Amino acid sequence: MKKDTCTYHYSKAFNGKYIRVMYDGGLGFVMCETADDSKDSYASCLSVDEGHRKKGLGTLLMDTIESTARNEGMKTMTLDVEKESAEWLREWYVSRGYKKVKEEGKYITYRKDL
Repeated sequence: MKKDTCTYHYSKAFNGKYIRVMYDGGLGFVMCETADDSKDSYASCLSVDEGHRKKGLGTLLMDTIESTARNEGMKTMTLDVEKESAEWLREWYVSRGYKKVKEEGKYITYRKDL
């Protein structure tokens, strides 16, 4: 598996901009939404094909979307994690520099300065 690059592309949405980052071959995916008038970006839909987990692909996807958002002028990245998700996932985001900013309903919101 080639780990040094991701294929990414942009598409405009009605009230904002979306940055989608996909690994070649469709083994993983993450999406980032940014409002045109905001310097905050929102990451969602991080997924890695079950047979390709624990190989650094999630890290590659997040590295790529964070650097892409930073290059687009974004100052922060926000994401939500379900409270019922695995503890290792929440710890992984914290290890990447994300800080918990709130808990509401079934979600924990994390934010990181880019």
